[in-house]
Amino acid sequence: MGAQKEIASLVNKLSPERTRLLIEMGHALTRSVVADVSAESDIVVRAFEHDFSGRLLLFHAMHDAALTKKTFEYFFCGSSRAAGRQAYQTSNSVYSGEDVVVDGQKFSLKTESGQSISRTSIHVSKLMEARWIRECETQDDFCTHAKTRVKAHLAHYERIVSLRSFLADSIVKYEFVEIPKEILLGISRLCPNDFSKKTANGSSRATVRGSDGSVWFVLSLDGSVEKITVRSLPLRLCKIHATWEVSLLSH
Repeated sequence: MGAQKEIASLVNKLSPERTRLLIEMGHALTRSVVADVSAESDIVVRAFEHDFSGRLLLFHAMHDAALTKKTFEYFFCGSSRAAGRQAYQTSNSVYSGEDVVVDGQKFSLKTESGQSISRTSIHVSKLMEARWIRECETQDDFCTHAKTRVKAHLAHYERIVSLRSFLADSIVKYEFVEIPKEILLGISRLCPNDFSKKTANGSSRATVRGSDGSVWFVLSLDGSVEKITVRSLPLRLCKIHATWEVSLLSH
């Protein structure tokens, strides 16, 4: 069945109210998206970009807020399938490893948004849950657990992608950024003295540096909410696969 016949068949099955919704979605898809894709991207190929752009238009026909992590997971899988790849989300919501698998490759997906988002550095609010932080008392404890547990967590997936969103002047800009796994594995160079002493809420932090001594990011062990956070990771150390700009309909 051709696309036009399929749409006509669908309309015949819909109530007037739902037909109007279908028309509204159709009008949304006629709008333009400003997309800029890196020629070196192996993820955001042409079919992926076109599909993802369409999904953004449909989403923002109904929402002013940026995509949530779970919505990003759905979009990532859908656009990967549109590009001819096999993709699925992990079914266990409490599993702490990969979020999606594309052609056998495991991805961890993150989102970042808000008024305080930096244009030049990345913030991963939850790299992983870490109830074990409560067991740490000394700098040596924090170092030993962090290096062992974070490295074990990172072993669950091959790639990490963050969808960063910026809202300004009725336009949402999305930045599709890959965080190199080897940067996060820089924790292997940490020593006990790199960690701060345990705070009143059971937290500690350490600055992770490259082999040349340059600052890569701050690893924060948050005892109050029992999670690991990555702070102040320079965008220049990451790979921007693509950006999209979408105008909001409500403005």
